[in-house]
Amino acid sequence: MKEAAVTAREDEGEKYICAYVVSDKDIATLDLRGYLKKSLPEYMIPSYFMKLEKMPLTANGKLNRKSLPKPEIEINLNEYEEPRNETEEKLVKIWKEVLGAEKVGINDNFFELGGHSLKASILSNRIYKELNIDIPIGEIYNRPTVKEICELIQKNEELSLRSMNIDLKNKFSKPSMIVKYDTELTEEIVLHTDEDIEKVLDYIKNNSKESIDIDYITDYSSLEEGPIIQKINTDKLSKKLKLKKIEENKIDRILKELKADSDELRENIFLKKRVYKYDMGCVANENAKLWDRKIKRSKIRFIIPFKNKNFQDNKNAILLKLINEQPVLRSSICFEEGLYKFAEYEKLDNINFNIIDLSEYDYKSKIEAMERIMDFMEKALNEEGGLNNILYYFAIIKLSLNQYCFLLNIAHLISDINAKRIIRMYLEERCDKNYEILPFSHYINNILLCDKEKKFEIFNKSLILKEYKAAADLFYKKYPCYTTGSPIRFSEPFVIKYNSDFKPILETAIYIVSKILYIQFEIDSIPLGILSNKRIWEKYKYYNTIGNFVDKIPCTFNGVSHKNSKFDYYKKYLETDAELSKDNIVLKELNGDIEFTKYIYILSPFSLNYLGDYTPFEDEQYLKGIRRTFIQSYPVNSYSVGGSELRIIFINGVEKDRLPSIEKFMEELGGTYEWRYI
Repeated sequence: MKEAAVTAREDEGEKYICAYVVSDKDIATLDLRGYLKKSLPEYMIPSYFMKLEKMPLTANGKLNRKSLPKPEIEINLNEYEEPRNETEEKLVKIWKEVLGAEKVGINDNFFELGGHSLKASILSNRIYKELNIDIPIGEIYNRPTVKEICELIQKNEELSLRSMNIDLKNKFSKPSMIVKYDTELTEEIVLHTDEDIEKVLDYIKNNSKESIDIDYITDYSSLEEGPIIQKINTDKLSKKLKLKKIEENKIDRILKELKADSDELRENIFLKKRVYKYDMGCVANENAKLWDRKIKRSKIRFIIPFKNKNFQDNKNAILLKLINEQPVLRSSICFEEGLYKFAEYEKLDNINFNIIDLSEYDYKSKIEAMERIMDFMEKALNEEGGLNNILYYFAIIKLSLNQYCFLLNIAHLISDINAKRIIRMYLEERCDKNYEILPFSHYINNILLCDKEKKFEIFNKSLILKEYKAAADLFYKKYPCYTTGSPIRFSEPFVIKYNSDFKPILETAIYIVSKILYIQFEIDSIPLGILSNKRIWEKYKYYNTIGNFVDKIPCTFNGVSHKNSKFDYYKKYLETDAELSKDNIVLKELNGDIEFTKYIYILSPFSLNYLGDYTPFEDEQYLKGIRRTFIQSYPVNSYSVGGSELRIIFINGVEKDRLPSIEKFMEELGGTYEWRYI
């Protein structure tokens, strides 16, 4: 090595160290990072190493630090190896989003790709949020690759089970063994034993170093020889666990009991005193009118799986806390002074809501019963009177000893996709001691309806809106047969399933949608209203608030016909909120402190709603219910399954004579895909 220089740089508010070297050898051969690790702590080791032909100098012959080039983040010193299992796929996705990298292999060093202490902290938090596994920051320094972190996760889980199995063998005379079964729908931890069950469970509870929550207990004879963690399908596991098929009249009794519980809850809420009324905003007011007249009732279905071994004992206290701390769950619609408004009622004194126990039934029966329950709640909410009535129905399902599922059907007027995250926080009793909840009314009064004239003036000067309006005008000029705001429909819903090949999920979805819109409509500038769920407005944070924070960001993608078009607009103006568990899209320009929806709703020929990550069961249920989606102009919904497989649903379909062009584009994109009409 002939020369070397180190400098501190800053990029988008993040500081890091970059080293520059002049050498005849390449960076990988020098192994500078490994050399420095022997004598320096991790935080002092440069995040980037760049090889230069020569150092830039000033006129006086000194090092010109201002001329040192910005490091190339995508430099990869390791041979690429793709993820080998689901855990590695999820970790790669997290790595890429935290690092802002387009390609990450399982052998790539987190710090060599630009990671530093702050990003390591973010990485640790993301792994906990998305995988529910605590990886200390120190472990990221010790194991800085996806492969090493995955091995740590698997090793800890397997070691915990293996250690407990050794203890059970030595402690009890009759055979006992714990096995984890991975199915296509869920993971189950099963205790096989011929010993006294209560004795074994007490021993596990008091002696396991890591939490081992048993989902099912069965006899030891059903155990087949194999590893501690086994792959198995749900039919075979149902037989192993001796689960039975549910009877039709049992589901009927469940629905009758659920209706009684729901009626009692509604009665308890509306017997309380009305304590507050507040306006909705113009878009919500129009939607409330449609809700009241039963013209359109926009609702969201949530399937919220959760684990809480104390839930059976604490359920009423948990539900009371949830409903009392979230005022929209104690609210209805009223009509006064020519406007629809939200009416909020006093907090409840108590609640008694029953758990529906499906733990003894096989997986097909569980799904059948849950589908019937969701259909019942959908129908009940549709038939309710529009005013002075509850705006949601829910049911609590017990799936196994420690696994539950919270089913919710709720009016979109008072909810968005973040309700799922917030409700799970309550159900698992994970609320921080000092967590803050600003009521939804606070957002409406302080953000939505505050300084409307000033916001409209700033908004009208926005280049974003002008560009968007121009693109929308061009579309309607080319297609005068489509009335502004009316549905544009070609066929039944069209679904693309795409393995993203570990590309950024959100950006890939936007790219595919824009390209297919170009193929379908032959326009080079795509006006796409992207739905957002922003939770920080000015100085206020609404991360723990249930409510409808949906906004539609006017995005214009130009030059879409170009084969290698890049969406700099996406990277420049849009970002995802790292505090949330899903890819919630927010706007960078103007700090996002403008609500766009009411201004661009009528302009939007196309919209994209990214719904985040779904479980396989949620995926199946969503596609079954897609025809219930309200038909807007030309809506496209998208989500991922398991963090890597992308779903893109063109709800109003595509023309069948465009399929050859769509197939050609998807083949050129690479990866694996399939499409179908629903």
